[in-house]
Amino acid sequence: MSVPAACFFDMDNTLMANDCDVSWKDFLIAEGVAAPDERANSDRQWHAYLDGIISEEAFVSFQLRQFAGKTPDEMGKLTRKHFETVVRPRIYPQAQEAICAALAHGAVAVLLTATHRPVAQPVADYLGMTDAICTEAELCDGRYTGRLAGRYNILDRKVESARAWLSARGLSLDQCAYYGDSEHD
Repeated sequence: MSVPAACFFDMDNTLMANDCDVSWKDFLIAEGVAAPDERANSDRQWHAYLDGIISEEAFVSFQLRQFAGKTPDEMGKLTRKHFETVVRPRIYPQAQEAICAALAHGAVAVLLTATHRPVAQPVADYLGMTDAICTEAELCDGRYTGRLAGRYNILDRKVESARAWLSARGLSLDQCAYYGDSEHD
């Protein structure tokens, strides 16, 4: 049996019993950073995006609006608190074991998620992952704009992102493994 050169891991409901986009909005509401109606509005925005009623940019801008005007340090305090209080307790021990096994066999372990980097990176760091491929939040003059930088890393774009990451390292999809929780994955 050959060992894959790279193992990609989806994040939400694969590495943990949690969806970080949902828990992030709930956390912001609990912290008083977002209005209580953000939760219901978030669900409406997601379904409108899936139904093609709003653009990808509009949906991601809604998701990132609490970042607008803030520095990475300011938001980092919140994203780390979210990770420690909400996410870390929900990480599956089996996920940690799978990542450790991949690394022990010489593979690189890469987080591959649609979640934006400020919320996803603490997960990759905690689990000792080699890299993270995430949706990127735009920065201008050291502050988040509340907009997307690049493309939303969702659905087929995850495959495109994985291919690009592998190609930059002289690898291909047939040399990797992928762990996910859904049909989209």
